Amino acid sequence: MTQEPCRRRPPPRRAHAALAALTCTAWLAACGGGSSAAGTVPPVITAEPADVTVDVGATATFAVQASGTPAPSFTWQRQVGGAWVEIPGAASATYAFTARAADDGSRFRALATSAAGTATSQQAIAHVRFVELVAQPQDQVAVVGGTATFAVVVSSNPAPTFQWQRSTDGGASWTDAAGVADQASYATATLAAGDDGHRYRVVVGSGAGPSVTSAAARLTVQAPVAITSQPESQVVIAPAAATFSAGAAGSPAPTYQWQRSNDGGTTWADVTGATATGYTTAATALGDQGARFRVVASNGIGAAATSDAAALTVNVAPLITSQPASATVAPGGAATFAVVAEGYPAVSYQWQRSDDGSGTWASVAGGSSATAASRAAARGSRPPVAPAHCRSSGEVRAESSSPRRGSASRAPQRARRSRAFPCFRVRRERSRSASATGRSAEARSSRSTEEPQSSSTASSRALMAGGSVSG
Repeated sequence: MTQEPCRRRPPPRRAHAALAALTCTAWLAACGGGSSAAGTVPPVITAEPADVTVDVGATATFAVQASGTPAPSFTWQRQVGGAWVEIPGAASATYAFTARAADDGSRFRALATSAAGTATSQQAIAHVRFVELVAQPQDQVAVVGGTATFAVVVSSNPAPTFQWQRSTDGGASWTDAAGVADQASYATATLAAGDDGHRYRVVVGSGAGPSVTSAAARLTVQAPVAITSQPESQVVIAPAAATFSAGAAGSPAPTYQWQRSNDGGTTWADVTGATATGYTTAATALGDQGARFRVVASNGIGAAATSDAAALTVNVAPLITSQPASATVAPGGAATFAVVAEGYPAVSYQWQRSDDGSGTWASVAGGSSATAASRAAARGSRPPVAPAHCRSSGEVRAESSSPRRGSASRAPQRARRSRAFPCFRVRRERSRSASATGRSAEARSSRSTEEPQSSSTASSRALMAGGSVSG
């Protein structure tokens, strides 16, 4: 049997239909639809991630669903500066992270990927509720009568709330501040010195989640210096020292400088080293009488404060600085004696006379100045007992004393006496004419005594100065 050669026959109609279906399927697969010849289906997002709102520190979670054959895998991306950046390790249908303030407003999306293709989800936004102190309140320095303002800078979502607080015990306890205390800044009321050292802080909330409390800021209130106690005048007996004291208040604490005036307060000079609240002079002398003292307090806030002036009274016991000198006169002449003494208050005088050379003294009538004059000397007159060093008709001495003055002068003051001295000599004349002259002088002296003459003057410091011997 002879075979016929193989001839190409047209495909049957069923084959044409199958081929057409295969071609269509391949075209659909190329366009992202239908199923491949191997039975794969491209990923399709079936549930989009949704926006989330969480408190700072809480966990924010995004989720996505997708279908496809084979089952797709997932990656998550975050938008950074307009570009999408893959998040390392985010490879599941959910993505969770701990929310920070910086995450507020961030955008996320998911990618579903398989061998059949990739599907991208819609964007989802993270809303983080938070409050964050960007700048803390700062310490403030103000002056009495002024005000101080404290402020913070806050970043938050949603809008923040404020409550300022004050502590008057160094931060141990706090109370809500008075006035408008619900804003980012707080202004105190008019300040007094007692507000110094108070502390301020603010509690900031965000409407959800925990509030945040700022650090404490210290208020320093400065006050100009004011004299609180004045120095008092002092009375001392030389050479005792005098002490002056004063008080002043101010913030910061004031410094002190004592000053002295020797011209009744016209001009003043700083006392070297006198920088405390009290000042003690060196040992006093008559030259310190009438000096005035004051203190200048300052702290750099406003003008310095100057105290009242306090006077120094120095009582000085009488001191004879120039002794009377002996005098020799002719019969009928008069002798004048002078003494110089100093002391404060003004020195008073009382002259005395001794006619027996034995230490018996009697006050001279009217002898109450720095000079004293004897009566006219008679010829041949001689004392009952003549001093060994001089044949004298008598001796005169002066006592000086100062009246008591001031509370500090109540201590007894001993009068200082001049030394006893021969007051005059009488030249004895042998001629009759001299004798007659002497008798005449004695007769005249028995009728009168010359008045004492004073050449002393009192200065402003009550110094007593005497004149010279005459006659």
